[in-house]
Amino acid sequence: MIDLTILLVFIVSSVAIMGIDFYMHRKNEVISLKSASAWSVFYVLCALSFAGFLYNYKGSESASLFLTGYSLEKVLAFDNLFVFSMIFSYFGIPENQKHKALHWGIAGAIVFRLIFVVIGAGALSMIGPTVELIFAGIIFFTVFMMYKSGDDDDVDYNKIWYVKLIRKIHPKASIFFVAVFVIEISDVMFSFDSVPAIIAVTKDPLLIYSAMIFAIMGLRSMYFVISALERYFVNMDKAVMIVLLFIASKLLVSALFGYHLNPNVSLAVIVSILSIGAISSIGAKSENE
Repeated sequence: MIDLTILLVFIVSSVAIMGIDFYMHRKNEVISLKSASAWSVFYVLCALSFAGFLYNYKGSESASLFLTGYSLEKVLAFDNLFVFSMIFSYFGIPENQKHKALHWGIAGAIVFRLIFVVIGAGALSMIGPTVELIFAGIIFFTVFMMYKSGDDDDVDYNKIWYVKLIRKIHPKASIFFVAVFVIEISDVMFSFDSVPAIIAVTKDPLLIYSAMIFAIMGLRSMYFVISALERYFVNMDKAVMIVLLFIASKLLVSALFGYHLNPNVSLAVIVSILSIGAISSIGAKSENE
């Protein structure tokens, strides 16, 4: 049963936050690192404020589940944003139009995430353990593909079937439109690992979706920060894989033995892995200089 008070606070706060962002970035301007960093902090504070509301209204467990899901979606966004950077580079999207492209990409992500969460949570409520095993398999496969994949810089998007299809259907489509379309398709594919991963944290669809949306809303600013500081994140891909392995193992244990790890412990494990990845990345960068 969805708590209407939480739903109302979530809708009002997320609409207000996105409205402020849209108004402040209504012009096609180049986003500086300083501005992107400030907005990234703003979005993190918004998420923490919502977690504070959950803590006061519902208790520490709900707040921990939200923060765990939020942290998970944020870390999974690292690889996604690197792919978006490749897409912008391939299609030659100017710096002053990237924020607009990400705006439309995130708008689509909000809709697609809702569809996947409803389907995933619904399937989980009907055939729980079986779905957990399927989700665990999806995440394990995702980690395998991440480990196996090499340099993707040579991807020729014009030769991909869905790009050929959109050009055939809409021959006069602008480069900007095609780039946004590719971002949308990429995000749908990203959902296949992010949605099962967050469902492994909590079965509450409202907590799942709110964690996703608060993380997604800050992706535009996060993109420009990561783009500027990409060389400092050399080990974060390994941290992402370890986090996914942890989540997949949680699903597997839950499906086979019915054991559920304490939300606070899950949050501590994920934050620890990310912290180690960030610190080791900085150390690796320092050694290479």
